Amino acid sequence: MKVDCHADKSARNDDKTSPLSHCETSAGSRGNPQPSKAKIYYYDIGDYLDRQTKLNIIQNFKSIESMETQGLFTLITPNKDYDWINQRDYSFMAFTPMGSTGQKLKPLAINAKGELELEIFEIFSQGVVTGKDNWSFNFSKENLAKNIALCIDTYNTEREALAANPAHKLCNDLSKVTWGGSLDKRVRANRELVFDESRIRVCSYRPFTKEFLYFGNGYNHSHYQMDKIYPFGNKGEAIACINGGFENVAIAMNGGGDRKEFSALIHNLITELGTLPNGQNFPLYYYERVESNAENGQMTMDYDLAESSGNAFSPSLRGGGKATNEAIHKNTDSSAEVDCHDSASAESRNDKNTAYYRRKDAIRDEALAFFQNAYNDSTITKEDMFYYIYAILNHPAYIAKYKDNLSKMLPRIPLMQDFWGFVASGRALAGLHINYESYNKPDSRAFACLAKDLQEFKTSAKGLFEKDFRQKAREDIEHLSEEDFRIETIKFHTKGVKDSILLNDKIAIVNIPHKAYAYKVNGKSAIEWILDRYKISTDKASGIVNDPNLYESTSGALKGLKGGRYVCALLLSIIEMSVRTSEVLESMPEYKLLES
Repeated sequence: MKVDCHADKSARNDDKTSPLSHCETSAGSRGNPQPSKAKIYYYDIGDYLDRQTKLNIIQNFKSIESMETQGLFTLITPNKDYDWINQRDYSFMAFTPMGSTGQKLKPLAINAKGELELEIFEIFSQGVVTGKDNWSFNFSKENLAKNIALCIDTYNTEREALAANPAHKLCNDLSKVTWGGSLDKRVRANRELVFDESRIRVCSYRPFTKEFLYFGNGYNHSHYQMDKIYPFGNKGEAIACINGGFENVAIAMNGGGDRKEFSALIHNLITELGTLPNGQNFPLYYYERVESNAENGQMTMDYDLAESSGNAFSPSLRGGGKATNEAIHKNTDSSAEVDCHDSASAESRNDKNTAYYRRKDAIRDEALAFFQNAYNDSTITKEDMFYYIYAILNHPAYIAKYKDNLSKMLPRIPLMQDFWGFVASGRALAGLHINYESYNKPDSRAFACLAKDLQEFKTSAKGLFEKDFRQKAREDIEHLSEEDFRIETIKFHTKGVKDSILLNDKIAIVNIPHKAYAYKVNGKSAIEWILDRYKISTDKASGIVNDPNLYESTSGALKGLKGGRYVCALLLSIIEMSVRTSEVLESMPEYKLLES
């Protein structure tokens, strides 16, 4: 008997879910089977299990019949969008879309009824795609520059040889060049590349992990819209924005097709596509380059006027509406990486080598009007909306209810009863997540001590003697050398026990609250992101070494700290930030929709 039994690719085995399924069919008379539709039954074995655990579960069931007897299978009935499992909740479709790829930087579409198809953001972008991350990112700015210079020099040598002789075989020495990320096509098109060291920027490579990026348009595969969110001039070109600074923030989130739990994380730096899987970034602002001479002249006049009033490069993220941005700015200094771009000096701004930009709101005017009308409140600003959205995207009830929608499509934003409560929560979360390096304080919950004293703290230094132990530990750590902070792999002191971490064989982090692990980004706690990313790695093909011991912080609360000292302070700050984030998430307004 032939059985026509099939399933959508979303029902197949993958790293997240291993469904067990079986089919029931009916046959016609003997020797003359009649085709019929199959019924597919499904059992969800669980999320994020390793291979051996899955096999053990299957083995314990013994047979399909035993599972049927226990009533473990569920009949699958696909919905109209052909979701076989993890089916979306259609109440989600009543909410306002954050944006769509077809309407970026375009007026809103009009439907068949003559109505505007409302979207909130005019522009958003995936993260940078290099096609060769081992070459394009590094903890060491100096090593990154050497790697890129070598690669581009080799590329241009091969480009010239290929132009002279089309039969020339490109260099395959992967320690000198890589042909990933469209470089193979560009070398064959005889496109010259020029190394520009000013294009090296600090970026967010993974959650709470900064690395240096070579942000070169020709070298990288694609920047998508990142050049508009974090603009740069051409080589030797100063840039100026007359209606504010180049400061910006953007909400990064998992893109469609990712099976990990949905996450949203605010950034003030360039992000890579995998900062969050298939990441999409929704900014507060974007920057439009002014090309015409007439507009350039007007921009220069406007710049002079703004400078005379002392506002030429004033901070752009001021308080708005009924809440302020104090939480976001209280821990940042004037050199923070919030504004990580070159600005034109007074001497150069009118020079022909100055590029002028106009800052524009990424949130549409129509979306602001919609929110103001819905809440009957004309004081609502686009900035208020931005932080309201950040709170919604982090609300546990929203994520739980619409997790299947969020794995397949961009978020849609509901109207909640307590608008200003969500704005306040969003601002609080943004302050914590933008300033995640700022919470390593003497009174923080976790602290560093000598690894040899770790057991003493666990057994006898708590309670009455904890204050004395903390003081001694602080003094011990301060007297360590740079070499004492060198890290190879950071790990938990005891497998399965997460209250203490070994930075190396000399330094331990102790007194880590269990609550610090409650805050997760893309299925992993912020603490475990640090353990995962800050370790020495070597790319086998190229031999490129990426060593966090060579990193030096260039701005913010940890400015000037290097290598292991930076990582130790970062880890302590992340622990405190995670606890505070969990507290904000627990105190968020109740998830109640605004009645229409």
